[in-house]
Amino acid sequence: KERDPKNWFYYCETCDTSAHVDCVLGEYPFIKLGSIYNEGEHPHPLTFVKKFLYYPECIECGERCEDLSLECAEPGCNYIAHWKCRKPAMLW
Repeated sequence: KERDPKNWFYYCETCDTSAHVDCVLGEYPFIKLGSIYNEGEHPHPLTFVKKFLYYPECIECGERCEDLSLECAEPGCNYIAHWKCRKPAMLW
């Protein structure tokens, strides 16, 4: 994309190259694929995944999970949901 000079960016003086922060770090810089997520309504531990070859449908929205998703780590459980579609834990 074209760089907006009002937004922070990386610049390499040696090779005269600029890059957006999101392009360098990605959209989810603090989420490690394969790490466990235990928050929400699902009873089993969930794993952060990003599907490349097999795109199952999100249990919440029905769209194919091509973006960051949460997949059940329990064998036999087919739960998978986009990170953006997950149901957060209820706060009392």
